[in-house]
Amino acid sequence: MMIENGKEFPAFLRIFDGSLVILLGKRIQGSTEQKYRMFSLKSVKTDEMFLSEVECSSRNLRSRSSFLFTNVSSSKVIYIWHGCKAPPVLRKLIRQFLEEKLLASKPTEFGFTKRIGQFDVVELEEGKESKEFINLLNGSVETSSPKRTSRLNLQRDIYFSLLDDDRPYDFTPRLFHFATSASRVFQATEVVPSYMPNRESTTFLDYPFTQEDLYLSASTRPTFFLLDNHYEVYLWESKFPFYIPGLCSSADKLQVKKTETKTSAKPRMIDIETEILSEVNLTTGSLAQLWLAERKCALETTLAYCHGKFSDHQFCLISFITIYRLM
Repeated sequence: MMIENGKEFPAFLRIFDGSLVILLGKRIQGSTEQKYRMFSLKSVKTDEMFLSEVECSSRNLRSRSSFLFTNVSSSKVIYIWHGCKAPPVLRKLIRQFLEEKLLASKPTEFGFTKRIGQFDVVELEEGKESKEFINLLNGSVETSSPKRTSRLNLQRDIYFSLLDDDRPYDFTPRLFHFATSASRVFQATEVVPSYMPNRESTTFLDYPFTQEDLYLSASTRPTFFLLDNHYEVYLWESKFPFYIPGLCSSADKLQVKKTETKTSAKPRMIDIETEILSEVNLTTGSLAQLWLAERKCALETTLAYCHGKFSDHQFCLISFITIYRLM
């Protein structure tokens, strides 16, 4: 049985009894690098939890999660960073993983050697980081001017900090894929992560989805995803040429290319009516009509979902729908 990285199901995770670690790069690289490494904890059950290494950067911090920072080759200080919205169960599990799985066995992949003695474990809260911790992230801080910085110059907008948000975040986001079947039936299918807890469970996942969940489905044809983030509902639209090769004139293609060049700097909000009218002028045939019909169904389904979710008419006040293009 082949198991794809990032798609590990519970039965596979239980083989490791909650001690699986997924590293970046090659094994020899992980044992020789003299810098801090950053890990996030996945799953919420002790026999299914695992660490996943991410690039050590302030951009990868998340207010709803906890992270582990290690550099045992040159430092005896191990940091545990807790986001302001990190749930208590996650805070407990990441400390438990460090003490029972890493410090107890001291795997060589982390740079542990027999000569290394005790380590100091320092736990930090978002917004109350020490200067030493900020220094280890300084090399990854962006040079652009942020909207918000802490007193220690940790740029909060880089990772969309929730420090200023007083709302509770005790929920698991939901993701739905919109697609038209071969029989021309528009369907919405929920994307469920492999380590998703039961709906009846009181536990929840902070970030159960990745960009790959969107990009893989959008690699062959234009598609739509609905992301329910409890307080907001997003309709995501993939980037795809709206003209069909062979059906547009050279002048039309040149005009489309110029337009995309001007507007490709950042994801932008679009005017649906203007966009549809411009595409009708550039596309013909059944494939183009199917695309426009699919977009219409996606918008109507999103509106119906929001009205059902916010039945007390709070939808227009606390929810926001936008369409992003994959640039």
